[in-house]
Order: sequence, then structure tokens, then C-alpha cells
Amino acid sequence: MGTIGDILLSLVAIALVVALSLEVAFEALVAVWLLVPSNLSVPHAPHILLVHTVVLYAFVFRLLARRGPGEPSSEAYSPTFVHGALGAFVLVGFFGGVIFTPRGNSLAGDLHSWLSDLNLFILLVVVLAVVRTITAWRAVAIVAVVVCAVVAIGFWEHFTHRGWSNFFFEHLPASYLAAGVGPLQTRGGHVRSQGAAQFALEYGWVLVMLMPLLLVSVVHWSHGRIRLARLANVIPLLAGVAVVFTGSRSATIAFVAALVLLVVLTGRDQRMLVWGALAVMAGAITTVAHPSLITSVFSAGKSDPASVRLNRLQPLFALVVHHPFTGLGLTGLTSTFAFSGLDDGYAVLYGTLGVVGVLAWLSVLSASAATAGHGLKAPPGTIERRLGAACLVGVLAAAVAAAAYDFTNTSQSSWTLVILAALGVAAVEGANVRVVRRHWSSMRLLLPTGGVLVGLSVLAIAPVSSSLTLTVITDAPGILATETAYYPNQGTEMVNTLCPVVTNPDTVIAGTTVGCLQYAQIFPDFPGLAVVQVRGPTPQFVTREVNSALTPISRQMPLEVAPEGAIATGKPSWAITAPLSGGVAGLLGMLLLPSLSRKRPLVNPGSRNGP
Repeated sequence: MGTIGDILLSLVAIALVVALSLEVAFEALVAVWLLVPSNLSVPHAPHILLVHTVVLYAFVFRLLARRGPGEPSSEAYSPTFVHGALGAFVLVGFFGGVIFTPRGNSLAGDLHSWLSDLNLFILLVVVLAVVRTITAWRAVAIVAVVVCAVVAIGFWEHFTHRGWSNFFFEHLPASYLAAGVGPLQTRGGHVRSQGAAQFALEYGWVLVMLMPLLLVSVVHWSHGRIRLARLANVIPLLAGVAVVFTGSRSATIAFVAALVLLVVLTGRDQRMLVWGALAVMAGAITTVAHPSLITSVFSAGKSDPASVRLNRLQPLFALVVHHPFTGLGLTGLTSTFAFSGLDDGYAVLYGTLGVVGVLAWLSVLSASAATAGHGLKAPPGTIERRLGAACLVGVLAAAVAAAAYDFTNTSQSSWTLVILAALGVAAVEGANVRVVRRHWSSMRLLLPTGGVLVGLSVLAIAPVSSSLTLTVITDAPGILATETAYYPNQGTEMVNTLCPVVTNPDTVIAGTTVGCLQYAQIFPDFPGLAVVQVRGPTPQFVTREVNSALTPISRQMPLEVAPEGAIATGKPSWAITAPLSGGVAGLLGMLLLPSLSRKRPLVNPGSRNGP
């Protein structure tokens, strides 16, 4: 697209947001969110000035400058539990990720990362105000139409082998290039569709999160007055095929699970049940007629992704062991590791913001899911029940997706969660559901205290231990200087020789444990690098085991051993933070758990088949 094209794109989006009606402005915002790479900077502007950011701030300017009919009223900005939870997460990110960070972090980098979190809160305020004004159903219809375009892009990439994101990065200066530039990823000899996402896995999971809204919209469209509208029933199936085109196993399984869960949560909804039956038939026919379309996704992978993610936690925990509550700061991981991600959003949050950050993020997910869940109080068959169930399933999918990749570091995914939360709030408010007022009984008020007490009990019974993580280079520096002379598997064979020796149960000192793995299995790095973790009841046991394990083998292999910090002694991080975790869990239970009541909610009787 080039420099001029990207600048024109930004200017056109700003003009649509500022000058035209509120509905058109929202359409422009949704189009930028789903069709423009979230990491695309405005050319020749500061790199933190992303196209998404420019359009969002233009929307804020519009809301501040324009008043009158068709614009959000002051009531449209009323706060909710979701506002409070997301606001708390932003504050945690500022104090834990920017202010109180270990020495050596980049203040500018931390601030830049935190601004992305602040933008999420601004996005929630903007989108909820707009949706409350134009109605939730109209907003969902707009999102569904753009999702159809996203699905079409996935098919276009699959058959043309050309990347949609790469189109926006073409001919830009090298300093403005980011993830998404270049050819599409491949797996098993097939290209992986990724749309405007940073990578194929994110594209697949974004479709999973938005599929419930798409399906609810399609079911409503297909029962319109136009006969050809019934053909719209095929669109969610095409979305499923687009997910398969990503080559992502987790997203493919999640798509089916989300579909089943949506049909279950909508209750005895005849339209949803009929569509579910048709989807099962279509899936069975596709599996029989073209089985390779499904099986290729699960047979192409060369490694177990779950094992790789679990192995990556070992060096991460070793780094954060002295900062379990606040983490290493928002740029703490990137300044320590020479890699771009952990493929686990919760691990990223723990490494950057500690347990406090993880709990704050879980509060956002809990508040969003609990709010959308109020829509399930509407009778089956109503549009309110469908929208509430769709938003709830989308938020639950986001919670699972955060364990599959660096969710909080990918703006398109984070925006998807926030917009789903806003739509869930607006859908429940528009349902006219009579929410039973909570009775703050003594049992409910004791939930936070009980959580803290349980956490203190866990802390009291947790054992004290010591641990040390070592980085071991299996070749002498002189050999490393001539690394190009290696034969392909030399580094791997050296590590495979080291690890069985140091972990041999016959030589490990009683009471200690030793773990060893090749660093290249979890992060792209020199293949002759190994990570050895020694754990024992006291520092003396750890020191003895290190000498016992490495001294004999070092006489046969030219090892270079470097400890990752000093020996850490104390109770495990999960035990130290248990009182805080228990207290937050109890507080969320007190605020979000529904009251036990047999009263049936009332819903607007005119909403049986949609607006």
C-alpha cells in the first residue's frame, strides 16, 4: 500500500469518524479494528502512533466536540463493573509496570506499553457509549458484516497465497515494518491465513471469539422476508473453514466447542437448535468427503505446543522468583530474553505485572462474563438471550485464548475482548431484565475474609525449598567462534549427552531434584545451550548437587556454566501470593456471584424474534 496509501487510509478513517453520523463512525472504527493490522504505525509519525490509536482518539474528539440528537447523552457514559475492573487493571499496569519496576527497565518502553492498556479503557468508554445510543442489536449487525469480510479475506489468502497484512506494510521504510509483513506462515506445506492479525493463531482465535455474534446475526437475517437470505446460514460454516485454514489446532477445537456452548446457553431456542443440527450435518459431510481438510490441521505439527509452553515457564519463573507480586515491569521480559513472546498471555502477565497483574486481568474477564451472563435470564428464543449468550461465549473464548498466545500484547485480540464486554453490557441493559437486587448477607460479606484465610493456610503448610537455575553451554568458546563448521545436530547431541547424566536418579543426591532441557526447544537459540534447574531443601543441598552433577561431566565436555542469579530460598511464589489470590477471588465472588432467588426475571415481551 505504501507510505502515501497508509497516510490516506488514516485520514479517510479520521474523516469518517469525525464528520459523519455516529453509526457510520462506528462502522469505520470496527473496520479499522478488524481489517487494518493493529501494529501498523502512521508512516513518518512516531512509532507509537498506530492507525488504531489515531482513529480511536479521533472518535474521542468527536464525542467531546459534538452534542445533540443522535449523539451519546451523559447517561451513555454511566460506569459499570466492567469499567471498574478494566480501570483497576490499567492502574495496576501503571504502578506495577511503569513506576515500581526493577532497575534497568526502559521508562519510555514501559510507558509506551502502558498506553496500549490505557487505550483499552478509552475504547470501552467510547464503544459502550456508542452502542447504548445506536442499540446493541444494530452494533452487533455492523460487527457481523465486517466479520464476513474477515472470513472472505481468509479464503482469499488461502487460494492466492498472498498476505492481507503484508499489503499494508509494502514499500514502507524498514523501521515501520512489524509482525505481519512478508509471506504467510506455512504448516504442513499449506499457507496459514491470518487476515489483519499479527499471526495465523491470533486470526483463528479472533474468529472464534466473534463467531457467536456472527451466528446470532445470521440466524436473525436468515428469517427475514427475503428468501435468498436463508443462504446466510452458510456464513458461520465458512468462518469455521477459515479457522481451519489458519492451521491452528487449538482454534479449530475451540470453534466447535464455542458453537456447542452457544447452542446450549441459548436454551430451547428452536432457530439455534435447527442451525446446530444443520452444522453437524455439514461437518459430517465435509469430514467424509474431504477428510484431509480437518486431519491436516492436527497432523502437520512437529511438536507438542502444550509441552513447549510448559517448558518455557521454567526460565520465566526463575526470573520472577524475587518479584512474584509485581513482576519485572512491562518491558522486563523483552529486556531479558531475546524473543518476542511466551505464547501464553497469563505467563506474560505474571512476568511483567506479577500475580497482581494476573488477578487484575482475571477480574476483567470475570466482570465481563458475569455481566453478559445476565442475558441468560431472558427467556429462550428472544434476541436478548441470544446476544447475552453470544457475548458470554466470546468472553470465555478470550479467557482460553489468553493461554494460547500473548493475548495482552496483541491489540486486535485485546480490542475484541473489550468490544465484546461493551456489547454484553449494552445487550443486558437493553433486555429490560429485572435484576434481583443482591442481599448483602453475612455469608456473602465473609467471602473475601474466607479467601484470605484459605490463602494463609496454604502459605502456612507450603514447604520451604531452595532452587538455582543454570545456563550451560556445551562447547568451549573457541568452538563457538567457528560455529559455522558445526554439523546440523551437533549442539542437540551435546545437550542430549549432558541432560541424561545430570538428571540420572542414581547419582542425584537424596532430597534434591534436577531438571535439564535444551533451550532451543522453548526459544529459538543456539542448539548447544541447556537450562539446568536444581532444587533442594536448603542452599547447601543445592550447592552440593550442582557440584556433584556438573563436575564429572565437565571433565569430558568443555562446559561453560552461568547461574541465573543467586540461589533462591523460601516458599514457592504461588504460596507467598496465596492470601492475595484468595482475597481477590472472594471479593469477586461477593460482587459477581448471583443471588439465590426463585423469582423469574421479566423481559420485554415484544423482543421474541429480534428487533
